[in-house]
Amino acid sequence: MTHSNACATAACFPRSHTTGKERDAESGNDYFMARYYSSAMGRFMSPDWSAKAEPVPYARLSNPQTLNLYAYVVNNPLAHADADGHTIACTGNQCNQYIAALQKATGMTFAADKNGLLSITSRPDKMGYVGSAVAGVIGDKKNAVNISADSHNNVLGGHYAGHGNQVLNFNSINALSARGGYTPQSIVTHETMEAYVGLKLGGAYDMNTFSRAHAAAIGYENAERLSEGLPARIGESWSRGNGTTRTWTTDFSLWKESVDVNTRTNSVSNVTSERTNQPSMSIP
Repeated sequence: MTHSNACATAACFPRSHTTGKERDAESGNDYFMARYYSSAMGRFMSPDWSAKAEPVPYARLSNPQTLNLYAYVVNNPLAHADADGHTIACTGNQCNQYIAALQKATGMTFAADKNGLLSITSRPDKMGYVGSAVAGVIGDKKNAVNISADSHNNVLGGHYAGHGNQVLNFNSINALSARGGYTPQSIVTHETMEAYVGLKLGGAYDMNTFSRAHAAAIGYENAERLSEGLPARIGESWSRGNGTTRTWTTDFSLWKESVDVNTRTNSVSNVTSERTNQPSMSIP
């Protein structure tokens, strides 16, 4: 079998190759931010790694292909693409709803296999503010955000769990979105960025870190709301309620939305909206 001699010129190695990644002219490997990939060998040049120490990063014992830390997208490049050299996983039975909302918010598209392993399949030519922020989260090699989206999660919309973990329940997210105050894409923007900002602040699961991450996340949420032509979220409050039911009210500048919440199950009922005469000046 004959082969040509290796060369290190732009003619041999154009600037972009595998899924648009930049090719190093000297080695011929493609730069995936977290590590280098060899298209000649069909594998990464170094094992996968995670920001938090793990025995086998991003592995799923139900899928033996994930145990190979040098493999490219679990050895299935026809179905998936790797965005940054890591394999990203979204867990839970509502992951598809999370992905769909995140796609609408960012303009990017994602794919997930049956084991929940995610990959970015396309990006818009011009990324918006929210898309750029989420792409930055995905491309951050030192900080990993983990999303659990599941109908069994006992949370109202989303919950900050610290250390880059965020817990979502789309049963309540969809109920909250029924009146047009919240939207799924504004909520997933908020929850994703809240987890990331909290992680950048140290990741602690405490009120101080949460409050700062929450305030920043509302800014990203409002950027998404602006792109949807919706007024900003500027305030929120709980009522005392009776028994196991409390009322959560959100001020959306031009109207207020209230929802009854079961404090034991976080299930949502009686979503109502009331238009205000003037934009509120309250601060979240």
